[in-house]
Amino acid sequence: MTSQLSPSQRILSELKSQGFRLFCTLPDIWTTEIIELLRADPEVIHVPLAREEEGIGICVGAQMAGTPSAMIIQNAGFFNCIGTIASLPLRYDVPFLLLISYRGLWGEDYPFHVHKGIYTEPLLKALGLTYKLVTSPDEAVAAIPDAWRLAQFSQRPVAIVLTREALGA
Repeated sequence: MTSQLSPSQRILSELKSQGFRLFCTLPDIWTTEIIELLRADPEVIHVPLAREEEGIGICVGAQMAGTPSAMIIQNAGFFNCIGTIASLPLRYDVPFLLLISYRGLWGEDYPFHVHKGIYTEPLLKALGLTYKLVTSPDEAVAAIPDAWRLAQFSQRPVAIVLTREALGA
């Protein structure tokens, strides 16, 4: 039963059911559980990153080789990737999924995250990336197949922006 699974387990299960096999991650406290699940899963390739920009290149390369890929990062890490996204997947029409934890919203615990909440959606829009903001685990799971279909159809990355509630953090 999915109701007995954690949000991270449900999200990973749906990603795998959509054919995703390569995951690039850089830790955020909200994504700790999904990263631990990826590390322990022999069915996937988990690539821990030192810098988020590396993940863009890895996801693009994997996708071009026929391996569906996703990157799981915080919104601050997405900011680091702006130039790389513009020069690789957007220029060469390569789809993959970005799962972005949305720090800096109402109820944020740390003041240094607040600016991230201000800039996340404007930067997604500036790049022309389609994204969906999800606020519950059910929405997150439901968004994955639609986001992946859109990414493949449009030949562009698509982002799922995850609130704390969506990740169960």
